[in-house]
Amino acid sequence: MIILNNVSFSYDKGKEILHDINLHIRKGEKTALIGANGAGKSTLIKALVGLISVTGSIAVSGMEVSRKNLAAIRQKTGLVLQNSDNQMFMPTVYDDMRFGPLNYGISGEETERRIDEVLEKLEISSLKNRQNHKLSGGEKKMASIATILVMDPDTVIMDEPCSSLDPYNRRKVINIIKSLDKTLLIASHDLDMILETCERTLIMKDGRIVADGQTKELLKNRELLENNRLELPLKYQL
Repeated sequence: MIILNNVSFSYDKGKEILHDINLHIRKGEKTALIGANGAGKSTLIKALVGLISVTGSIAVSGMEVSRKNLAAIRQKTGLVLQNSDNQMFMPTVYDDMRFGPLNYGISGEETERRIDEVLEKLEISSLKNRQNHKLSGGEKKMASIATILVMDPDTVIMDEPCSSLDPYNRRKVINIIKSLDKTLLIASHDLDMILETCERTLIMKDGRIVADGQTKELLKNRELLENNRLELPLKYQL
């Protein structure tokens, strides 16, 4: 579902942000991407949806990430941004949720059905007609997730999906992630959430994937985590 071959990227000549990354994420796999700030996680996510041009090759949903395929890839790949203000750009939650489906040719009737279904699933039906600029940070995060799920993508990429959420809504998002029958890549510093939701974890450092394995094994390895400027999840600290 996601394949990277020898992927590298530099903003400035001679300063690589991503270095020779090779990766294969299978269909339906829930994979975490962790690492300290500056490890390259957000840059890698941008590469997956074609926001930056890299050397090497990337394929998502069976399509090469290239200019000619970007529209099709973005229809099949949902990206939940860390900063919801960069994702919510219409006047209301309803307007934002309609925008994607209608622009990809989904009928108005089907779009309305999906909107109500997703809002109910996330338990945020009360936000449907709310103005985006009046939402709290947590409400906006939930609404931004709704705008992605309404597209029913094959692959969902999330950058810090639980940031800005109170414990109740954090638990709600965790349960939604666990229930999704989709290929997921989740970048997060919330290692306890990762432990609950992802069977596989990738650790990045200095633009490289330095570890790739079962989440439960990697996240209880104190030496490995500390060598990569990470800490044990709270579950393993007790």
